[in-house]
Parts: sequence; structure tokens; C-alpha cells
Amino acid sequence: IADISDPYEPRRVSRWFQDGSQSTILGQDFHDGILYIAFGNSAEFVYTYPNSGVFAVDVSDTTNPTRVGFFDSRGRNKEIVTNGNQVFVMKEKPSVRAFEWIVSGLVPMSTIEGTFIIDDLKYNNGKLFIAHFFSGITIYDVSNIETPQLIIDQLGLTGLYPTISVDD
Repeated sequence: IADISDPYEPRRVSRWFQDGSQSTILGQDFHDGILYIAFGNSAEFVYTYPNSGVFAVDVSDTTNPTRVGFFDSRGRNKEIVTNGNQVFVMKEKPSVRAFEWIVSGLVPMSTIEGTFIIDDLKYNNGKLFIAHFFSGITIYDVSNIETPQLIIDQLGLTGLYPTISVDD
């Protein structure tokens, strides 16, 4: 954790390290003092490293970051977005895992399966926007995290969709 109050001279305040992890941070998001981190493997063929998954780290005390939750979702986690106590994790194999942050930790709620590789993920106003690079976009209503509903399926579009920008 860095203090960037002087952007020309950032100062390290503290550090959080997950012992035994051979994974890479591939996605992160911050909400209400909790830093959600998607650890995964950058190698397509490796799915067995320990400590690959979703970590929740309380950083409200920046001098003492503390792990407060973990869900083992071994494999190639790529991106993570949050909304309140909802956490969405994009996997390289075409799926998105949805979790709820409960006081005791991350609880899996649902999985959105896909047929195309997912390249970007955004949340806005109860909807989850998914970019499928060469294949188009899909949009899900996730206002009920247990039963996501497909509302727009634009797969098969021509063009490149590596990222999504969503405005309110």
C-alpha cells in the first residue's frame, strides 16, 4: 500500500503478501475498505497452484492490511468487479463466478457459463456487461445474484471487443 499524497514521491505504507502463493494478481477492485484480489495463473495450462482464487483484504487500516476472506477458484482468474457486497470474477475459461460478501467470507452464488473467451467485465446499475473480444458482447441482469438473466446476446458480431466502457 502506497501513500501517493505527493505523486512525485510515493511512499510505501505497508505490504500484504499471501504466503505460498505462486499465482499472479490478474484483477482487483476496491469497495468499502475491502480490496478484492483475483489471483490466478498466467499460464493457460496450469490450474493446480495453491492460493489461486479470490481474496478479500481489509485495508481500512492501511498500516495493517488483513485477509478477511478467501474462495478457492483455482485456475486463471482474470478480472474482478464489485458492487456493494456482490463480487463478480471473470475466468479465462468462459465463465463468470458471482459471490456475495458475507461477514464470514465469500459465498459462491452463481456461475454464468459462456461459449467464448471473456476479455472484459463491467458492472453498472444491476447489469453485468461482458466483452468477448472477437465474438461480441452479452449483458446480464444480476439484480438477483442467484439467478442472473441474459438480457442482450450480441455474440457473432464482427469486430474487436477487448474492453467495455459503461456510463451511468
